[in-house]
Amino acid sequence: MSKKKKKFSSKPITEATKKNKNNNLIILGIILLVGLVIRLIYIFELQSTPFGDNLFSDAKIYNEWAKSIIASNDWLGNDVFFMAPVYPYFLAIIYGMFGQSVLLIQLLQVVISTFSILLIYIISKKLFSEKIALIGSGIASLYSVFVFYSGAILSETLQLFFLCLFVYFILKSSETNRLKHWFLSGIFGGISVLFRGNFVLVVFLILICIFFFESAKGFINKLKSTYKRILVFSAGIILIIFPVTLRNYIIADEFVLLTSNGGINFYLGNNENSQGVFVTPQEFDFHNDLAGQKYAQKILGRDLTASETSSFWFEKGLEYIVKNPDNAAILYLKKMFLFFGPSENPQSFVMNKDFYADNYSTILNLLIIDFDIISFLALFGLFLSWSRRKELKYFYIIFFGYAISTIIFFVNGRFRLALLPLFIILASFAIYEIYTFIKNKNYKKFILPFTFTAVFGLIYYLLIPLPKFTDYDAYLQLGNLAYNEGKIDIAIQNYNKSLSIQENYLTYINLGNSYGVIGNFEKADFYFRKAIKFNPENPLAYFNWGSLFFFQNKLKEAEVIYLKTLQIDPFFEQAIANLGSIYYITEQYEKAIEYYQTFLAISKDEEIKKTIRIDIETAKKRLLEK
Repeated sequence: MSKKKKKFSSKPITEATKKNKNNNLIILGIILLVGLVIRLIYIFELQSTPFGDNLFSDAKIYNEWAKSIIASNDWLGNDVFFMAPVYPYFLAIIYGMFGQSVLLIQLLQVVISTFSILLIYIISKKLFSEKIALIGSGIASLYSVFVFYSGAILSETLQLFFLCLFVYFILKSSETNRLKHWFLSGIFGGISVLFRGNFVLVVFLILICIFFFESAKGFINKLKSTYKRILVFSAGIILIIFPVTLRNYIIADEFVLLTSNGGINFYLGNNENSQGVFVTPQEFDFHNDLAGQKYAQKILGRDLTASETSSFWFEKGLEYIVKNPDNAAILYLKKMFLFFGPSENPQSFVMNKDFYADNYSTILNLLIIDFDIISFLALFGLFLSWSRRKELKYFYIIFFGYAISTIIFFVNGRFRLALLPLFIILASFAIYEIYTFIKNKNYKKFILPFTFTAVFGLIYYLLIPLPKFTDYDAYLQLGNLAYNEGKIDIAIQNYNKSLSIQENYLTYINLGNSYGVIGNFEKADFYFRKAIKFNPENPLAYFNWGSLFFFQNKLKEAEVIYLKTLQIDPFFEQAIANLGSIYYITEQYEKAIEYYQTFLAISKDEEIKKTIRIDIETAKKRLLEK
């Protein structure tokens, strides 16, 4: 295919044109500066909150992962990746170079988030016009959720940035057909896949698009005209993904493309209790068994590898779909509306913009642009731009491909966030077109897009059973903070606030722990029993209840409860160690040695193992003395 020669305009560049261009650059500069300042204000507001230095959920996992890499200098690790590895490795590199500062990470993310505003401007200008680009960058600058996530120790800000780069280079590649642009598209596509594995579907659809949307006719001709682009694009993707796959194979001797969490995530979005959003499974202790591996092993009666565990949950999800096709179809329709609908659908209120705005941040309260505004404008823009779908083919493939790849699993605001630049671009196009219609009094153009958007809104609000989100989890974590700081009264207050909103076995356990610490054993016993009644298959509730008797020297009661703990979870290390201690104290040395040796075989805690080895030697000596 011959390259198109660059066309030069015969129109002279007037002073008015130069002035207009300079004015637009000034406006863009102001937009970027405002976006940067808003994000900096939020970051410094965040430092004075209880969540400034204290991390939870995925943020805590990422941070601890990065710190362990630095502490051990073990960059390969010893197991298949369960979660996407890019962000914790990014943290580890920054920590290794500059020290372990959460504030530094937040400041870096502020800069990255500001560059994303610029990329949204560049992409919008390439797709539509300068004016629409300024509208888009202005929305991105003031969008409250972008500001919120710039301060979160989560991967979303980086993922969004790299997805913008991917979109830009895909559009650039389509325009120039230069192999270096296709290669860079593959590189940034591969990085996007590393952030979110479901993005594999998007790059696969791009490959199909490259092949089928060329002008050549016939399979062989298409192949000849596109094979270089396909090969170069694929090479960029493979260059990024292959090292992770190879590392997983070397470490665990099994093929895992990226991570092993795909199966459990698929099941969470496809089961009889699924609401289309994240819902904590009740059949096993998800907080202590994120992959559901222990539960799967218990069901199957054998040890499972990471990939076998993932396959187990994939099969359970598929089984639900096959056995309940009507319900599954309705569930997928609901997820589609939840994805494009105006709600943020938070995974946890500890990481929810509204909770921070209501309790800690003035700047978030001042930012009025939320997804409910962007959502309906984007739908409006989607309808208006549909007539240009051939020209916008790659934009739409990324937009719909990412949406489908998310809906396959479950919907939440975090997972959708990387696609928000495309939502914003469509919303900006809608704003400009609406202004044009009004200016030209061409009101007929409103009818169809308005009807389309209104019908969507009516179905969303009237027919879709919307999930309810509460801030019980936020108060639970505030209670945990106070407990760790020894402020037990404040911890109890927050736990009770959490319970007043939603009953949860973890809150009951934590209340039991709190009352146990202050010596109110009667209330501690009451709450541990409540936790067990609420979730009778949770080993932590039994263990803590048993420990309540253990520390009161009621060893017989503690023994019975610890044994029950091990019936639920045979590998609960602390219960095994404490049973060994009970038998050691009661001079049942053979049993003590048995449990101690079991602990040594499964535990990785070298400090406790040193003590256990000493107790084993002492127990053996006393057996000989008998």
